[in-house]
Amino acid sequence: MLPSSSYPESPSPRKKTPNLRRPMALLAVVLVVGLVVMFVGVFQLLGGAPSAPHQASGPNTTATASDSSIATGTASGTPVPGATPPPTSSAGNPGTQTGAVRVTQNQDMRPACVDNTAPYSVSLFNGGTVTASWHVNIPEFVGQVPGGPIVLSQPLLTPLSTTPYWASVNPQDGTIASGQTVSFVVTPIWSMPCGGTSYHASVQLHFPTGTTQADIPLTYAGTGPVANSNVVLVSGTLNVTEACPASGVAPDPFTFAIKNIGNGIAYPNMKPLNELVGFNSWATVQVVRDPPDEPVSSWLYPGETMTVTVSPVAGVRCDGTVYHVYMEILDTQGKPTTMTFTDVFQ
Repeated sequence: MLPSSSYPESPSPRKKTPNLRRPMALLAVVLVVGLVVMFVGVFQLLGGAPSAPHQASGPNTTATASDSSIATGTASGTPVPGATPPPTSSAGNPGTQTGAVRVTQNQDMRPACVDNTAPYSVSLFNGGTVTASWHVNIPEFVGQVPGGPIVLSQPLLTPLSTTPYWASVNPQDGTIASGQTVSFVVTPIWSMPCGGTSYHASVQLHFPTGTTQADIPLTYAGTGPVANSNVVLVSGTLNVTEACPASGVAPDPFTFAIKNIGNGIAYPNMKPLNELVGFNSWATVQVVRDPPDEPVSSWLYPGETMTVTVSPVAGVRCDGTVYHVYMEILDTQGKPTTMTFTDVFQ
């Protein structure tokens, strides 16, 4: 008997065909399940609405143009369609203004140094909802002068002023209603500050209970080169010699002229004539200015000339006595100089 082969034999035509009923039943079940699944899918497609897609979230999520918060803008999570920032004031010098009351004109005043001081207006506007009371404060300055301290303008004025303030204000107090504008006039006193020096003031505000606002700063400073005076002798002489007059006769008068060729105001002062003839001064003095129509007659303005006529009196001595005329002059910066004129009769 031959050994069996490891390979199966081919079926013999005479063998019986195997039973196919169990495989056919399994195939039928599979077909039925497939038809049921297909029927359910068609029913959902024709009769049911699709559910909303799940909104993605997380650090990699990208917003799309359909997001209403992008179309309208948000403020603290609440949509604000067409939001517009409030307007800001352009009158911010010398610092930013943050309150309801604002300076709209001349908060920071800067005239040229060579000009004479002139009044100017400061305007306030109330952008709030309540009426405010205002007061302009110009601080005092305590300076040190020979003989002790003295209250002067702030900063130190030159020449020295009897007022403790650098300017006067009219009106200095008032009220301003909501939406209204008011103005006050500032008049600087004496010479204006130059060379980087500024004068300071402030507008103090008071409101009904519950409202406050910081003081509004005001400044005033001259621009350009520092102004100064320069007084020179333009006619006459410092030393005069005259013939001795006849007894009881007054000597001839003599004249001299000084002119301010600088760009600042000078302050000349004729000192008393100390030499006496009897009980009177040895001469009388007459002053003429050109041009004569300056606002303060005791000042010598740039370009102005002062002509001085000295008229000796009868009875002057002819023994070599020297008679004097002293002209003390303060320049714009307050530095004094003295011009001395003499007259001798022989």
